[in-house]
Amino acid sequence: MSDGVDVLRVLHDVRVLLAPLTRRRDVTVVLTGCDALPPAAVDEQKLGRLLYKLLTVAIRNTPVKGTVRVAGEVVRTDGSRARPLIQIAISDPGPGATLEDFERLVRSFNPVEILGAEQRSGAVTMTAASGLGEAEPAMVSLRLASHEVRTLLLTLPLAGNNDGV
Repeated sequence: MSDGVDVLRVLHDVRVLLAPLTRRRDVTVVLTGCDALPPAAVDEQKLGRLLYKLLTVAIRNTPVKGTVRVAGEVVRTDGSRARPLIQIAISDPGPGATLEDFERLVRSFNPVEILGAEQRSGAVTMTAASGLGEAEPAMVSLRLASHEVRTLLLTLPLAGNNDGV
């Protein structure tokens, strides 16, 4: 898997699989910034299953005729000299999930390690590490900033040497 996984293609494949659910609930899934994402150093099948689970939860928690937003970007988490990572944020306007809901969701991935929860600036964030990545773990976080919007954040390692991204 030296070339990495095309994250946009996996997102499109998952969106096709979820089309019956989105039609039934009349929910729109909008992708923003995902077309510019570089390849990820992850297992393609595991990424597909994880995105399927995360998007299913988001769609089911979105009111009828609502919108699930999926935003992708490359970030450097620890300053400009850190290795870049891919972040995919899945936001839905559904009822606020609890940290217990998130823990139940991430425990369905295998293997997974709950890294902890923190409360800062009026928001609660829980983070877990997944065996999705090849050399580095993928991270999944749930950010509950209000009762109106929640964001599931998936952080993936980049494939190869993409330090110049």
